[in-house]
Amino acid sequence: MALIAALSSVHAQQFNLAPNGDFEIAGGDDWISDQSGGTWSFSATGGNADGYAEFDFTSPGTPWGGVLISSDGATAPFLSLASLGLAIGDTPVLQWDAMTNVQNTCGGVKIEAYDAVGSLISQASDGVGSGYNFQISQAPGTWSTCSSTGNFVIPAATDSVKIVVTYNQGFGAAGNVKIGFDNVGVFGAAPIPEPTVYGLLAGIAALGHVMLRRRG
Repeated sequence: MALIAALSSVHAQQFNLAPNGDFEIAGGDDWISDQSGGTWSFSATGGNADGYAEFDFTSPGTPWGGVLISSDGATAPFLSLASLGLAIGDTPVLQWDAMTNVQNTCGGVKIEAYDAVGSLISQASDGVGSGYNFQISQAPGTWSTCSSTGNFVIPAATDSVKIVVTYNQGFGAAGNVKIGFDNVGVFGAAPIPEPTVYGLLAGIAALGHVMLRRRG
Protein backbone atom coordinates (compact mmCIF):
# COMPACT_ATOMS: atom_id res chain seq x y z
CA MET A 1 0.00 0.00 0.00
CA ALA A 2 2.85 2.38 0.81
CA LEU A 3 4.36 1.75 -2.64
CA ILE A 4 1.03 2.48 -4.32
CA ALA A 5 0.69 5.72 -2.35
CA ALA A 6 4.22 6.75 -3.32
CA LEU A 7 3.60 6.05 -7.01
CA SER A 8 0.34 8.00 -6.89
CA SER A 9 2.10 11.02 -5.42
CA VAL A 10 4.62 10.99 -8.29
CA HIS A 11 1.82 11.37 -10.85
CA ALA A 12 -0.31 13.80 -8.81
CA GLN A 13 -1.12 16.99 -10.66
CA GLN A 14 -1.19 20.42 -9.08
CA PHE A 15 -1.74 23.94 -10.36
CA ASN A 16 1.54 25.80 -10.87
CA LEU A 17 1.44 29.55 -11.50
CA ALA A 18 3.58 31.05 -14.25
CA PRO A 19 6.14 33.51 -12.82
CA ASN A 20 4.04 36.38 -11.48
CA GLY A 21 1.03 34.62 -12.98
CA ASP A 22 -1.16 36.24 -10.32
CA PHE A 23 0.22 39.70 -11.22
CA GLU A 24 0.86 40.55 -7.58
CA ILE A 25 4.28 42.02 -8.44
CA ALA A 26 3.71 45.57 -9.62
CA GLY A 27 4.07 46.62 -13.23
CA GLY A 28 3.71 43.19 -14.81
CA ASP A 29 7.16 42.06 -13.75
CA ASP A 30 8.24 38.75 -15.43
CA TRP A 31 5.97 39.47 -18.41
CA ILE A 32 6.89 40.97 -21.78
CA SER A 33 4.07 42.81 -23.58
CA ASP A 34 3.40 43.36 -27.27
CA GLN A 35 0.34 44.94 -28.81
CA SER A 36 -1.32 46.64 -31.77
CA GLY A 37 -4.44 48.74 -31.44
CA GLY A 38 -4.51 48.72 -27.64
CA THR A 39 -2.53 48.91 -24.41
CA TRP A 40 -1.69 46.62 -21.50
CA SER A 41 -2.00 47.83 -17.92
CA PHE A 42 -1.47 46.22 -14.53
CA SER A 43 -3.64 47.00 -11.53
CA ALA A 44 -2.97 46.14 -7.88
CA THR A 45 -6.70 45.73 -7.17
CA GLY A 46 -9.79 44.40 -8.92
CA GLY A 47 -8.34 41.01 -9.90
CA ASN A 48 -9.34 37.55 -8.70
CA ALA A 49 -8.08 38.59 -6.26
CA ASP A 50 -5.94 41.74 -6.02
CA GLY A 51 -3.54 42.30 -8.95
CA TYR A 52 -4.36 41.49 -12.58
CA ALA A 53 -3.43 42.36 -16.17
CA GLU A 54 -5.82 44.10 -18.54
CA PHE A 55 -5.73 44.71 -22.29
CA ASP A 56 -7.72 47.70 -23.52
CA PHE A 57 -8.42 47.17 -27.22
CA THR A 58 -9.59 50.52 -28.56
CA SER A 59 -8.83 50.38 -32.29
CA PRO A 60 -11.08 48.11 -34.34
CA GLY A 61 -9.68 47.28 -37.75
CA THR A 62 -6.06 46.82 -36.65
CA PRO A 63 -4.50 43.46 -37.62
CA TRP A 64 -4.47 41.99 -34.11
CA GLY A 65 -4.68 42.79 -30.40
CA GLY A 66 -2.02 42.01 -27.81
CA VAL A 67 0.00 39.37 -26.01
CA LEU A 68 1.79 38.97 -22.71
CA ILE A 69 4.77 36.61 -22.77
CA SER A 70 6.07 34.88 -19.65
CA SER A 71 9.61 33.97 -20.62
CA ASP A 72 11.90 34.49 -17.58
CA GLY A 73 14.27 36.54 -19.71
CA ALA A 74 14.78 37.84 -23.22
CA THR A 75 17.21 35.09 -24.27
CA ALA A 76 17.13 31.29 -24.04
CA PRO A 77 16.69 29.30 -21.95
CA PHE A 78 13.27 30.63 -21.05
CA LEU A 79 11.00 28.82 -18.54
CA SER A 80 12.28 25.33 -17.82
CA LEU A 81 9.78 22.48 -18.04
CA ALA A 82 10.71 21.37 -14.52
CA SER A 83 9.89 24.81 -13.07
CA LEU A 84 6.29 24.33 -14.25
CA GLY A 85 6.07 20.65 -13.34
CA LEU A 86 6.01 19.65 -17.02
CA ALA A 87 7.93 17.06 -19.06
CA ILE A 88 8.57 16.04 -22.65
CA GLY A 89 5.46 14.42 -24.13
CA ASP A 90 3.00 16.13 -21.76
CA THR A 91 -0.23 17.67 -23.04
CA PRO A 92 -0.41 20.73 -20.77
CA VAL A 93 -3.63 21.72 -19.04
CA LEU A 94 -3.58 25.52 -18.94
CA GLN A 95 -5.73 27.54 -16.57
CA TRP A 96 -6.41 31.24 -16.11
CA ASP A 97 -9.05 33.63 -14.79
CA ALA A 98 -10.70 36.00 -17.27
CA MET A 99 -13.00 39.01 -17.21
CA THR A 100 -14.29 41.26 -19.99
CA ASN A 101 -16.71 44.14 -20.44
CA VAL A 102 -18.18 42.55 -23.61
CA GLN A 103 -19.76 39.12 -23.24
CA ASN A 104 -18.51 36.35 -25.60
CA THR A 105 -15.24 38.10 -26.36
CA CYS A 106 -12.53 35.52 -27.14
CA GLY A 107 -9.31 35.34 -25.18
CA GLY A 108 -6.88 32.68 -24.12
CA VAL A 109 -3.51 31.39 -22.99
CA LYS A 110 -1.17 29.17 -24.99
CA ILE A 111 2.26 27.54 -24.61
CA GLU A 112 5.27 27.70 -26.95
CA ALA A 113 8.22 25.29 -27.09
CA TYR A 114 11.83 26.36 -27.82
CA ASP A 115 15.05 24.45 -28.46
CA ALA A 116 18.40 24.98 -26.71
CA VAL A 117 19.36 27.96 -28.88
CA GLY A 118 16.02 29.71 -28.39
CA SER A 119 14.38 28.87 -31.72
CA LEU A 120 10.62 28.26 -31.72
CA ILE A 121 9.99 24.62 -32.62
CA SER A 122 6.27 24.28 -31.89
CA GLN A 123 3.37 26.18 -30.37
CA ALA A 124 -0.22 25.63 -29.38
CA SER A 125 -2.71 27.16 -31.79
CA ASP A 126 -4.54 30.21 -30.47
CA GLY A 127 -7.33 29.91 -33.03
CA VAL A 128 -10.86 29.63 -31.71
CA GLY A 129 -11.72 25.95 -31.30
CA SER A 130 -8.12 24.90 -30.68
CA GLY A 131 -8.86 24.48 -27.00
CA TYR A 132 -6.82 27.39 -25.65
CA ASN A 133 -8.79 30.35 -26.96
CA PHE A 134 -12.54 30.59 -26.52
CA GLN A 135 -15.45 32.87 -25.72
CA ILE A 136 -15.74 34.36 -22.26
CA SER A 137 -19.43 33.80 -21.69
CA GLN A 138 -19.93 34.97 -18.11
CA ALA A 139 -21.65 38.28 -17.35
CA PRO A 140 -19.54 41.35 -18.15
CA GLY A 141 -17.39 42.57 -15.27
CA THR A 142 -17.25 39.22 -13.46
CA TRP A 143 -14.32 36.83 -13.15
CA SER A 144 -14.48 33.23 -14.36
CA THR A 145 -11.87 30.44 -14.34
CA CYS A 146 -11.00 29.00 -17.77
CA SER A 147 -9.24 25.63 -18.03
CA SER A 148 -8.44 23.58 -21.10
CA THR A 149 -6.26 20.66 -22.15
CA GLY A 150 -6.16 21.63 -25.81
CA ASN A 151 -4.20 19.46 -28.21
CA PHE A 152 -0.59 20.63 -27.82
CA VAL A 153 2.05 18.00 -26.96
CA ILE A 154 5.48 19.15 -25.73
CA PRO A 155 8.00 18.01 -28.42
CA ALA A 156 11.07 15.89 -27.68
CA ALA A 157 13.48 18.68 -28.66
CA THR A 158 12.03 21.16 -26.15
CA ASP A 159 14.60 22.88 -23.92
CA SER A 160 12.37 25.63 -22.49
CA VAL A 161 8.91 27.14 -22.95
CA LYS A 162 6.98 30.39 -22.90
CA ILE A 163 3.43 30.90 -21.66
CA VAL A 164 1.57 33.46 -23.78
CA VAL A 165 -1.60 35.35 -22.82
CA THR A 166 -3.38 36.31 -26.02
CA TYR A 167 -6.20 38.57 -27.19
CA ASN A 168 -6.50 38.65 -30.97
CA GLN A 169 -9.06 40.53 -33.01
CA GLY A 170 -8.74 37.96 -35.77
CA PHE A 171 -10.00 35.25 -33.41
CA GLY A 172 -13.32 36.78 -32.48
CA ALA A 173 -12.25 39.85 -30.55
CA ALA A 174 -14.05 43.11 -31.22
CA GLY A 175 -12.98 46.72 -30.92
CA ASN A 176 -13.45 48.84 -27.79
CA VAL A 177 -13.08 45.83 -25.50
CA LYS A 178 -11.33 45.45 -22.17
CA ILE A 179 -10.22 41.98 -21.14
CA GLY A 180 -8.55 41.00 -17.87
CA PHE A 181 -6.33 38.02 -17.03
CA ASP A 182 -5.29 36.66 -13.65
CA ASN A 183 -3.86 33.49 -12.06
CA VAL A 184 -2.23 32.19 -15.25
CA GLY A 185 -0.58 28.80 -14.98
CA VAL A 186 -0.50 25.12 -15.84
CA PHE A 187 -1.27 21.81 -14.17
CA GLY A 188 1.73 19.54 -13.66
CA ALA A 189 3.86 17.79 -11.08
CA ALA A 190 5.36 19.67 -8.15
CA PRO A 191 7.69 22.21 -9.79
CA ILE A 192 11.46 21.97 -9.39
CA PRO A 193 13.04 25.36 -8.62
CA GLU A 194 15.28 27.01 -11.17
CA PRO A 195 19.09 26.74 -10.52
CA THR A 196 19.19 30.23 -9.03
CA VAL A 197 16.62 29.15 -6.44
CA TYR A 198 18.64 26.03 -5.70
CA GLY A 199 21.66 28.23 -4.99
CA LEU A 200 19.67 30.35 -2.56
CA LEU A 201 18.33 27.27 -0.76
CA ALA A 202 21.82 25.79 -0.54
CA GLY A 203 23.13 29.02 0.96
CA ILE A 204 20.37 29.08 3.58
CA ALA A 205 21.09 25.45 4.47
CA ALA A 206 24.81 26.14 4.81
CA LEU A 207 24.16 29.14 7.05
CA GLY A 208 21.89 27.05 9.25
CA HIS A 209 24.57 24.38 9.53
CA VAL A 210 27.16 26.93 10.60
CA MET A 211 24.82 28.36 13.24
CA LEU A 212 24.13 24.89 14.65
CA ARG A 213 27.83 24.12 14.88
CA ARG A 214 28.48 27.38 16.74
CA ARG A 215 25.74 26.58 19.20
CA GLY A 216 27.21 23.10 19.70
